[in-house]
Amino acid sequence: MSYKLLIQYLNDVMETGLVRFENEKCYMITQKGQEFLDKFHNYCNHRDKFEKLLNYVEDKRTSLEKMCPQCTEEQREN
Repeated sequence: MSYKLLIQYLNDVMETGLVRFENEKCYMITQKGQEFLDKFHNYCNHRDKFEKLLNYVEDKRTSLEKMCPQCTEEQREN
C-alpha cells in the first residue's frame, strides 16, 4: 500500500469517527470503530456460512441433474 493511499484511508476512518489520533503518536480505534469491526466480523461470518450453504445446494442440484439429464433439458425448454 502506498503512503498516499494509507493517508487517504486514515483520513476516511477519522472523518467517520472510527479512529482517532491520540497523543500525537498513534491512532486509536474509537467505540464506534470497535462496534463497526464487531458488526463487520459478524457479517463476514454469516456471509461465509451462507456461501457454503449455497455451494452445497448447487452441488446437490448438479448431482440431481446428472442423475436425470433428460429431465433438466425438458425443464430448460419450458
